[in-house]
Amino acid sequence: MSIKDNFPSVGPSLSLNFARSKTLDPRITFSRSSVGTHMDENGLIVSAATDEPRFDYKYESGVVKSLGLLVEEQRTNILEQSVVTTSNWTGGTSNTTYSNLSLNALGIFPGVEVTSTTGEAWHRRTTGYNVPFVSGTEYAITFYYREGTSGYARLQFRYNSQESYVQGPADGSAWSIAQNIGSITNVTTTLMDGQSTYKTTYSFTPNFTGDADMGIGIGIASAGTTVIALGGQVEEGEFPTSYIPTSGSTKTRNPDNVTMTGTNFSDWYNQDEGTVYVSQKLRAVQDTSRNNLVYLINGGGGSDYFYNPKSGDTNIFVFGDGGTNYSRFQDGTNSTDTKTAFAYDVSGDDFKAYYNGIEATNETTTNTPSATSHTQLELGANVNDKYCGHIQQFVYYPKRLTNTQLQNLTK
Repeated sequence: MSIKDNFPSVGPSLSLNFARSKTLDPRITFSRSSVGTHMDENGLIVSAATDEPRFDYKYESGVVKSLGLLVEEQRTNILEQSVVTTSNWTGGTSNTTYSNLSLNALGIFPGVEVTSTTGEAWHRRTTGYNVPFVSGTEYAITFYYREGTSGYARLQFRYNSQESYVQGPADGSAWSIAQNIGSITNVTTTLMDGQSTYKTTYSFTPNFTGDADMGIGIGIASAGTTVIALGGQVEEGEFPTSYIPTSGSTKTRNPDNVTMTGTNFSDWYNQDEGTVYVSQKLRAVQDTSRNNLVYLINGGGGSDYFYNPKSGDTNIFVFGDGGTNYSRFQDGTNSTDTKTAFAYDVSGDDFKAYYNGIEATNETTTNTPSATSHTQLELGANVNDKYCGHIQQFVYYPKRLTNTQLQNLTK
């Protein structure tokens, strides 16, 4: 087989490389009816205005790397003071001293250094803005802090003198978990910069209904040790999303919407045959349909061709017509980070999909529509079936590539 048989010989009619260009093609309509935040190329958390897309970055091994276009569902931070100061958070014990700092950590957190004076384990908690939990509801919790002289941290909630928390080395290398007032799962710690600023997230399902205080403490009993409290976030949901700043009340970030319609769509789309390539990384695994990433819409009403990279442990690829599934593949994968290509030719039963170099083989429906009339592309789907994650690249070829070419694109 020649090299030209392994890779596409025809160029794409649409190529969107969000991770590299950090801009939106002018044919795309983007909307979000609120501000949102993301990390910029300098490693700082910055705000994006209403209807402004967010090109996100992350700190990794001393380098700030591009992640691509950030697309998220609607979320609300119910922690009414997301930035720690000595005035809006109060001390957890009388044997602790507190000092406001001017760190400007991640570009937004001044920081409060808390010092243990007796060796007693302590915590720092919200005052007047306790978090309202509902028993049995899953919440995504985020703590921002810096490693102090202790090298340890305790990240907790307290309700009626009972606590649930993680504690241990501040870098998250050996957390221990106490679950007295609820279940803590999915603990993840990320180094956010080169100055020992950490973000620890976990899922918390309380076994009570009521207001709890949120604490950032040291976690060991040693006088003179410190930790630096920065901020936090509490969201109802299965996983954490981007930072939502609050100052005295809850705050909602509305969903991101990415669409292309009209001649902006028809100029590059072939109704008879084509190939879609997309690389992306989900925010987290969700056992729902909310991960829908690519929609090609029929007349604005039917969700015809779409790709859902994660519904539980299943990739779903659908080739349909007006909402009817004609070819449907469901294949499992353990990765939230996928490179995917799927191709179609309406002249016969010729729809095929690959992800991360793997052929989708579990075809549950096999019938091809005789005609199509697609009028719209949606990336990140719609409000009801929202994708949450980063889209690095979307490419469309106006012909049906071979299966070998599909596989090579996704390796």
